[in-house]
Amino acid sequence: MDNDKDLAALKQELTTIHKEMEVALSADKRSVLDGIVDQLTGKNTASKVDVNLLEELEQQAASLTTEHPRLAAVLREIADQLGKLGI
Repeated sequence: MDNDKDLAALKQELTTIHKEMEVALSADKRSVLDGIVDQLTGKNTASKVDVNLLEELEQQAASLTTEHPRLAAVLREIADQLGKLGI
């Protein structure tokens, strides 16, 4: 049951970050984050989530901290949710 709640929270965070990044980020940064979102939602061409995904999320969160603190916080929350799901 906790996994269902964690998945629902993760989906909500993904929706939030997608909306916010459309408005706030440059095309290059959006492209990187879109790739991460695609991996998480299964829209990527690979059959599984990249093993370096959590590391990539943390790097992107760190790079956004100054200019886009809300997006950085959402990325960190996504990483936390993935950790809870064992990903």
